[in-house]
Amino acid sequence: MYILDGGWKHPDIEEERRLFYVGMTRAKTQLFLCRVNALDNPHILSLKDEPFIHHQTAIQSNMNGFSEDLTVSILGMADIYLSYPGLFPEGHEIHQCLAGLEAGARVSLSQQGNRVYILNDAEKRIAALSKKGSELWQPHLESIMSSRILGIVQRNRQDEDEKIRQGAGLEAWELPVVEILHKKFKNN
Repeated sequence: MYILDGGWKHPDIEEERRLFYVGMTRAKTQLFLCRVNALDNPHILSLKDEPFIHHQTAIQSNMNGFSEDLTVSILGMADIYLSYPGLFPEGHEIHQCLAGLEAGARVSLSQQGNRVYILNDAEKRIAALSKKGSELWQPHLESIMSSRILGIVQRNRQDEDEKIRQGAGLEAWELPVVEILHKKFKNN
């Protein structure tokens, strides 16, 4: 479960704290609290010295001279074929590749047939884009400057519809959250 920082300035701080706490209690195995230094989230700051907190600073990107024609997109759940890794049995290479990913790892997008796949640095498939995601990104693959892993989310068979549940080879699998630096799409 991820809770992202951003604008925790509600006039009723107790209501805000309750909302933050409810979000934290929804995590099943891991909780990632993301904080932007300039925003000074009071709820995350209050946890600073707790022994169960592991603090890690995100890798800073050095993009000097960032161009106005560039932008960053994050592949959302609508862009990803959510059950793709779940179609492969336990022990399949896709699960080993996903397990070896770390935040910041470079990945690439590649079109194969009508589908766009996410490949690791060894050019192995780690995920597929949905039909919608593939249609969006196919004409823009050449505009991608770089792409990297932001994090990994876990998907469970029980989250899927009946047809997917029957075909899934696993009870749970991982999916990458990917950030893409690319040239802005031209309006057609």
